[in-house]
Amino acid sequence: MSKSLGNIVLIRDLLKIHSAAAVRFFLLSAHYRSPLDFTDKSLEQAEQGLKELHHTIDRLANLSQANAGGQREDDIITPGKRISRRVQMVEEKFRAAMDDDFNTAVALGCLFDLANEIKLSLGRTIDNETFAAIQQAKQEFEKIMDVLGLMPVKGTDIPYEVRELVQEREQARKNQDWKAADRLRTEISKMGYAVDDTPNGPLIMKI
Repeated sequence: MSKSLGNIVLIRDLLKIHSAAAVRFFLLSAHYRSPLDFTDKSLEQAEQGLKELHHTIDRLANLSQANAGGQREDDIITPGKRISRRVQMVEEKFRAAMDDDFNTAVALGCLFDLANEIKLSLGRTIDNETFAAIQQAKQEFEKIMDVLGLMPVKGTDIPYEVRELVQEREQARKNQDWKAADRLRTEISKMGYAVDDTPNGPLIMKI
């Protein structure tokens, strides 16, 4: 890049199009001593990647002890144990990546590994053991997000009006009034939120 070629993008101009967090995510996606191919598409992909990580935090915020049922019948490897093992593996891999000359690209991979495990776990019925393991995963996930400076800005709680519409939609679904449920989903979408129906209740996420 050079000024004479006119292919320089100033940070102040870049931030008019993309969030500062997405720019940070993009820069972290490669080792700091490695070349990084800068394009509009790569910044858009960074925005989407960051949004998925923030959606994981939304999913975890919707989880409560009320979602947890009784103990699961004996399995050799229960879902809770599998999650705990994955958390330990991710923690070890993250530490190794950061010790390896701040290899942030691998560190981001650890985040997505853990995000996928969390998403899979929350898509199933949760017993008490699994609930405890997910809480452990939540702590590790948010710790890594914080270290990399990718935690969402505080003060972005879901508006009361959106939560009210979600509750109305849940009641419509219980009454099998699918037309009303679809209408309410559309209203929620217009307010900038999406609803994901899970075995553990509705999940509200910022679009």
